[in-house]
Amino acid sequence: MTRPSTQAMAERYGHPSLARGRAGLAVIVFLAVALLGWAVWAALGQTGEQVGGLVESYDVRSPHLVSVTLQITRESTDAVQCTVSAIASDHVEVGRQVVRLPPGDTGTRTVTTVVRTEREATSADVASCS
Repeated sequence: MTRPSTQAMAERYGHPSLARGRAGLAVIVFLAVALLGWAVWAALGQTGEQVGGLVESYDVRSPHLVSVTLQITRESTDAVQCTVSAIASDHVEVGRQVVRLPPGDTGTRTVTTVVRTEREATSADVASCS
């Protein structure tokens, strides 16, 4: 089987349209710009000041009290607050305590707090920090 010539293809199907080629190029350029915009937005969203909390240890002192030691890390000197949750064996939150750090040095600080619970907790977690 022989390959048809370009002239025979053009006679059969018509010449390729310049508008079609330009539209395809415009779509590719639009998608590239959109992808670049998203990448910049995602990168800038990750550069904000970071605050984080991590449970170092906990001690169930009674069916209604849990002592929680946590590490709070901050990259700014602003005040920080972290919410500590006490969790029961059925994974339900049974107590909550907000820990506040006044403005101070950046870095990691270790803080211990007592969380009152409605029933016995089996673990603790840092729900959020801001």
